[in-house]
Amino acid sequence: MEYDYRIYPLTHLYCYEVYKFLENSSKSIVPHTLINDITNKFDDELVFPLYYKFKELNTIFTYYESVIDIDGIYLPTYIFNTLNIEPGEILTFNLIKESLPKGTKCILQPHTSNFYDIHDYRNYLEKTFSENYTLLSEQTTIQIPYFDDIIKLNVIKTEPESNISIIDTDLEVSFEKALDYVEPPPLKKKGIGLNFSINNQAAKEYYNKHNSINTTNIIDL
Repeated sequence: MEYDYRIYPLTHLYCYEVYKFLENSSKSIVPHTLINDITNKFDDELVFPLYYKFKELNTIFTYYESVIDIDGIYLPTYIFNTLNIEPGEILTFNLIKESLPKGTKCILQPHTSNFYDIHDYRNYLEKTFSENYTLLSEQTTIQIPYFDDIIKLNVIKTEPESNISIIDTDLEVSFEKALDYVEPPPLKKKGIGLNFSINNQAAKEYYNKHNSINTTNIIDL
C-alpha cells in the first residue's frame, strides 16, 4: 500500500517544543488519519512498531505519535535533510508490513573523536538506542545527544541484513576510527647525529676492518 503525504522537518511542527527530543531519533510525528487508515485496512496483520519506507530510497522511519490536526509527516531534521527536498513536498512511501530482522551485529563510525570521551560510551549508546531508535540501516548517519552537543555516527555495516530492528536483541557493536582521527606523529629517536668523511686511505682501511660484519655466525632462528 502506497501513501502520498507532504513531508516536513520536525522544526516546522507547530508544537515543536513538545517533540523536539525526537530530533535525535528515528521517530516521526504523523497525522492521525494515516494511522486510522492503516489500522482499518490491516488491523489483524500489523506488526508494531510500524515502519515506512520512502519509494526508491533507503530511508526508513517509524512514528512516535499521531496528531489529529496535521496533514503531513514531520521527520527528525537530520533525516529530512537526506531527502534533498523542500519542506512541504509530497513524497510516496510504503508501509512495511513484515517485521524487520533482529540485528546481531553493526559497525559504527563516529564523526568526531569526542564520542570516546563519553564515560562508558557503550552503555550510553545502548541507553540512547533503547530510548530513541528502533532500527538501523546501512550507509546512513544517525545522531545522538550528549549534553548540549550532538554526535553523529555513520552506520557502516549491519547484520544479518541492511535494515535491522534493534528492539529486544543482543546487538554486537564495533567501532571504526572517528572521521576526525589523526595518526600520531612517529616518535623521533633520541641520539647524536654524526656526519663525517674519511679521506685518509689508512683511516679508511682501519674503519672498514673494525666495522665490517662477519656473517658466518648469523643463524636464522
